[in-house]
Amino acid sequence: NARTLGNIGGVTLDTTHKKWGAGSAAFNGSSYLYVASTDWDLYSADFGASLQWLPDLDPATRYYGLMAYGNYSNGWGLFYDQTNDIIAFNILGSWAFSTPPRLSTYGIDLSDGAWHHIEVNRWADDWGIWVDGRQCGYKTSGDSLLAVSSEQHFYVGLAYVDSAWRYGRGNLDE
Repeated sequence: NARTLGNIGGVTLDTTHKKWGAGSAAFNGSSYLYVASTDWDLYSADFGASLQWLPDLDPATRYYGLMAYGNYSNGWGLFYDQTNDIIAFNILGSWAFSTPPRLSTYGIDLSDGAWHHIEVNRWADDWGIWVDGRQCGYKTSGDSLLAVSSEQHFYVGLAYVDSAWRYGRGNLDE
């Protein structure tokens, strides 16, 4: 199926900062990408999503949206909470689980100017978040990723957190 890629707010190709290939997508804190009206199965029992992130953190910004599917009332999102120094995952607008200890507990510093691999996986009732190969969050739960209607989108650089859409900032690759 052909899919439409939308660019809102001016995501640009950065050929200087890249993890793989010719370049990475640069997000300015008010931009995001989306794939419109997706019919992908992004909510089944076994699920995984990953990305490479080169953060550009602003001390005044608490949340950074990394990726999402659906909308605030019907879908999921992966984001970074800078105040609590955690990567978290929400379902239907509510935090489903987050990394209980701060990332610094694992020796991970998202302000170090380096690329960071972030991944969320679900297999049956088990969930996990990994950052730079370290499992930083785990939950056994029957929380389900409900079917999202075909009118919804898959977003990169955006997630719905604490009653608002939150943008990513920095570069994403992979």
